[in-house]
Amino acid sequence: MSSENSVLAGSLLPASTWRHLSNTYDGGSRTLYVNGAQMSGRAQAGSIKISAGPRAIGGDCVGGGYFQGLIDEVCVYNRALPASEVRTDIALGVAG
Repeated sequence: MSSENSVLAGSLLPASTWRHLSNTYDGGSRTLYVNGAQMSGRAQAGSIKISAGPRAIGGDCVGGGYFQGLIDEVCVYNRALPASEVRTDIALGVAG
């Protein structure tokens, strides 16, 4: 993903600590939440590109960069979640 489409936490997250990360997009802005708190956001317009190619969670199919850690409980929604729902998901987990 190019930097013009990125939302960043603003600082490095400490290693060896579990984090809940959510990235939402509502067609007008992208927002990054860390543990339910909004860390950053940016205006962005347009549709999400649909591709028949492989999906990568924790990796970059094109650039080859990969997350060095563990990923647990991945959810993909067909709508942007408000902050309150992001916090609810943290409490309930995937089985909620």
